[in-house]
Amino acid sequence: MKPTDPKWSDVANAYVSSNLTVLQICAKFSISRSQLYLRAKKECWPRRHPTEISEQHEFLETMFSVLHRQLEQLDRRISPERPVDAVQLGNIAKTFEKLVELRSTLKTSKSTKVESAAVHALREALAQNLARLNEPN
Repeated sequence: MKPTDPKWSDVANAYVSSNLTVLQICAKFSISRSQLYLRAKKECWPRRHPTEISEQHEFLETMFSVLHRQLEQLDRRISPERPVDAVQLGNIAKTFEKLVELRSTLKTSKSTKVESAAVHALREALAQNLARLNEPN
């Protein structure tokens, strides 16, 4: 975003007065966290007072992003010539299960939330890698 882009006022409004996490705001406006924080500092936006729940949600979203990058790295290393690192894949699967479990305990209402596209994509990629692991050489 250019400094003169009027969307920054929308970003500032969302940052200051919405219940969205920083990651959700960044995704909504297609900006990075560093861009957001630099702009907030430069324009002296009021500090947010995040709740414990929003901090936990942001942490989980960050962990899902890390897990997704690890899975992509592992996927690039899988080839017929090289054996699959079954231990690493198993650890990724365990971490994914734990993150999903933690996320479900953070739900604030009893209504079922629709899975985010990122979680669905990560689950699909993990399933495909596990299927590859079980294929005969």
